[in-house]
Amino acid sequence: MDQVPEAVKDERLYRLQHDITARQNAFLKKQQGITFDVLFEKTGRHAGQIVGRSPYLQPVQVMAPTSLIGEVAAVRITEVGSNSLFGELASLPPPERGRSKREALRVGVPGGIDPHPNPPPFRGRESDADPLRTSSLSSTIDAGA
Repeated sequence: MDQVPEAVKDERLYRLQHDITARQNAFLKKQQGITFDVLFEKTGRHAGQIVGRSPYLQPVQVMAPTSLIGEVAAVRITEVGSNSLFGELASLPPPERGRSKREALRVGVPGGIDPHPNPPPFRGRESDADPLRTSSLSSTIDAGA
């Protein structure tokens, strides 16, 4: 059995890695400006930063209260790094979830005073209506079609 020469193996590996990197970068660039749900997992490297995972499992870094760790929240992607996405919360978390007056001012709450001081607990999207019950597919299934 003939072996492939090392030089050929190296060239093929280089081309494969180059193609993978180019596709990854193109995919990441398409994420800029998109809003999607992120599951927050841990604190980030910088003070006030938390890190979660996108639906495609890329790390997403956001300046937000640590009380969101373990929660799902909508994040708007504002910047793309080589291996990470950076974003901002698409909606303001309620004050009892850890938003300080300074954070409220930063995200645009006039005077840093929340007009709704006692909103319900922030639960991410699980509080939304069941999407399967509103789809035409589930109506077809329920109808026995």
